[in-house]
Amino acid sequence: MNTLSRYLWKEWRDHRAIVLGLLLAWPLILALAAAALPGKTFTHAWFATLSGAAMLSIFVFAACTDLFPGESRRGTMRLLSRLPAGLRAPLFAKFAFFALGCALTLGVGWFGGAVLVRWLGGAWPVFEGVVLIPWLAAILVWALAVSCGLSRGVLTFPTTAVLGALVLAPIVAVFYYFRHLELERHAIDAHPLPFVAVGCLALYFGFVRGRRFGRGALSSFCWVGGMAVVAAAPVYGSMARDVVALYAAEKSGERVILNAWIGEDAQMAFLSVARKTPFDFRNGAPHFVDNHVVVVNLGTGAERRVPGGSWVSAPGGHRPTFQAILAVNGPGHAQTWLVGRTGAAISQADAIETLLPAARQRNGWMLADGTRVWRDRAKFYYSDGRVVDVGVWTGGSTQRGTGIAHPKGTFDLVRGKIYTRKAIEFAGDTWARPTRWLARKARRDKHGVMHYTWLLLDPDTGAREPAHGIRADEGVVTVLEDGRALLQSRAEHPRITRGPITIWNPDTGARIPLRCSVNMDGCRFQDANSYGMRWGPKHAPDGARIFQIMNEDHLMFATLRPGADELTTYGAWAIAARNYYDHPQLLGVTKRQEAYYLVERNEIWVEDLTTKKRQRAWTTKN
Repeated sequence: MNTLSRYLWKEWRDHRAIVLGLLLAWPLILALAAAALPGKTFTHAWFATLSGAAMLSIFVFAACTDLFPGESRRGTMRLLSRLPAGLRAPLFAKFAFFALGCALTLGVGWFGGAVLVRWLGGAWPVFEGVVLIPWLAAILVWALAVSCGLSRGVLTFPTTAVLGALVLAPIVAVFYYFRHLELERHAIDAHPLPFVAVGCLALYFGFVRGRRFGRGALSSFCWVGGMAVVAAAPVYGSMARDVVALYAAEKSGERVILNAWIGEDAQMAFLSVARKTPFDFRNGAPHFVDNHVVVVNLGTGAERRVPGGSWVSAPGGHRPTFQAILAVNGPGHAQTWLVGRTGAAISQADAIETLLPAARQRNGWMLADGTRVWRDRAKFYYSDGRVVDVGVWTGGSTQRGTGIAHPKGTFDLVRGKIYTRKAIEFAGDTWARPTRWLARKARRDKHGVMHYTWLLLDPDTGAREPAHGIRADEGVVTVLEDGRALLQSRAEHPRITRGPITIWNPDTGARIPLRCSVNMDGCRFQDANSYGMRWGPKHAPDGARIFQIMNEDHLMFATLRPGADELTTYGAWAIAARNYYDHPQLLGVTKRQEAYYLVERNEIWVEDLTTKKRQRAWTTKN
C-alpha cells in the first residue's frame, strides 16, 4: 500500500461515520418527507435535485468542519508535518475524500429523491441545475481552503463569508458608486473554472506552505487571502481600467453638443457641451461628464465658457426661432441670464420684466387665425389679452393638433379649457382641432382582430359621428393648425410611408394629395421635433410648418405653408447612424432664408436655402 492509499484509508477511518450515517439515514428522511409533505410536492421537477442538494449540504458541513480543523483539534497537525511524506500526501488524500464524498452524496441524494417521485406516480425527473455545479465547486474549494487554517470547524463558513466580503468589497463599492452606468459589461466575463483552479492553489499553499513546520493559522490565512486577491485581480484590473477611462474622459474625451440654441440675428450660439465617456447608462443612453455651457460667436468662431453653467435653456419657448434670452442653469438652482443677440449677461430682474415676456409671446403657439399663445408656469397667455389658469402643470407636454397634453386630460388651445379623459371618453389616439376633435375608436371582434373607426367628436357636448374620407389602412401623421389632417398608409409599419401622403379635411371628407418634389415612399415622415424638445411642432418665420423626411441613409427637412398643398424640401443630410440622437437637428430658419443645423452632435452648419450652399459655422473640434 503506497503513501496516498494509507492516507485515504486514514480519512475513511476518521470520517466513515459521516458517510455511512447519511447513506443509512437518508431513506428514512425521504420516507418521513413523503408522509409529512403534500403529494403535489413530489411532482415538482426540482424535488430530486433538492434532495441531492440537501444530502450534499449535510456532508459538506460535516466534512469541512472536521477534515482540516480536526487535525488541529486532535493535535496531529504537527505530527503530519514532520512525517517523511510531508503535508502533500495528507492534502491530496483529504481532497480526494472530500471530492468523492461530494459526488457520492449528491448522486445518492438525487437518486433517492427521483425514486420517491417515480414511486408516488410522477415522471422520472432529470437533474436540474447542472450549470450551477461549477460555481458550487468553486465555493466548496474556497471553504475547504479557509478551513485548513482553523481549529474550530464551525467557523469555516462564517470565515469564508467574511473573506469573500473583503475581496468583493472594492468591486461592490465601485459598482454602487457608478450604479447608473453599465460597468459590469466592461469587466471580465466571470467563469467559475478559474476560481476553482485558484481555489485549489489556495488550498495547496494554505495547507502545505501555511501549516508546515507547525505554523499557525495566521500563516495559512495569509496564503489563502493572497490567493483570493489573485483570483479577483482580473476583475480589479478591468474595473480600475474603466474608472481611469471614466475620469480621463473629463480631460480628453470627445466634446459633444447636448443642446443648442441660436440667438437673435443668428450671430451667437448657446451650447450645452459635455465630454463623452466610453460607457452607457443602463437604459442605453450615452454617458457624459464635464457638462458646461459655451457661447460661440458664429461669425468669428470664438467661444467662451460660462462660469458655473451646466445647461442652457430657452425660457421664451422651445421653438426653432432665434432666442432673445437664454437661461444658464448651474449648481444649487443658480441661473445666469444671457442676451441672445450679444451673449452678454443680464440681471434676473431685467430678464424677467423686459425680455422674457416678449420672447414668450413671439415664440408661443400660433393658431390658424394668427393668435399667439404662450405659457408661464400654470397660466396660458393669449395675444388677444385672455389669461387661462389651469391650476397645476407638471413636467413637459406634447402637442396633438391644437391640444396640449395635461395631467388631467387635454388643454385645447383654441377653446382655452381643459377636457378631462372621462368627459371626452377617449384617452388614446385623439387630436384636438379648431372645430370638432378627431378620435379613433378601437373594437375587437370575436376572432380577436382589432378594428378602428375614426369619429368626429364635439368635446363640449360629447356628440360624435363617423368621419368620412379616411381608409382603414391609413393613419394620421399630424393635424395642422387649420384643422386639416395629413394621412399616410400604415399597413406595414406605423411610421413608414407607403404610397402618397394625403391632406384630408375631416369636416367635409375632402382629400387632396400632398405634393412633394421627392419620392417619400418607404420614408419616415413626421414633425421636425428636436429630440428632447417636446413643445409642439416647429414653424419657420413665415408660419410654415416644418417636417422631416428620413429613409435608411438620408434625412431632409420640408416646410408646408398655411393653406398650401405642396412641400418645399431642403436640407438633405446623409445619415450613417440609426441612433436618432445623432441625426441632424434643425435649430432655426432666418428671414434671410438661412437654416441652421446641429450635425452629428459636434458641428453647427448653415445653409442658404436659396442657393442650397452649406458651410460649417462651428465645430467642437476647434
